Amino acid sequence: MSSEPLAESLYGLGHVVRLYADHVDVNGRVYDLARLTNVRPHYHRLFGVPSARVELHFAERKIKLRGMPDIEEAAHIVAHLNRCIRARVSPESGCAGGHIASPPYISSSPH
Repeated sequence: MSSEPLAESLYGLGHVVRLYADHVDVNGRVYDLARLTNVRPHYHRLFGVPSARVELHFAERKIKLRGMPDIEEAAHIVAHLNRCIRARVSPESGCAGGHIASPPYISSSPH
């Protein structure tokens, strides 16, 4: 396992998610990215405060990371996770490595 995370973000009330090349650490619990099947990000603003919720769907369970205040970092994490999912379908898209693609455009309008 890698020693340095590719990305790190707070969520909820003091919880931490850390993204590594081959796994994600969700508040101390490690999940293998090879078992990740889907990622569903939700970006919104409530009373002018940006927030993200990211749902991670693994083969055996679904994890919701609610209340991520840094939506740019959340978008970086989502971009890498989506690339990992695509890598299993199309190996040339690649998942491993230290580079995280730029996040997609994030709308500042409420949903």
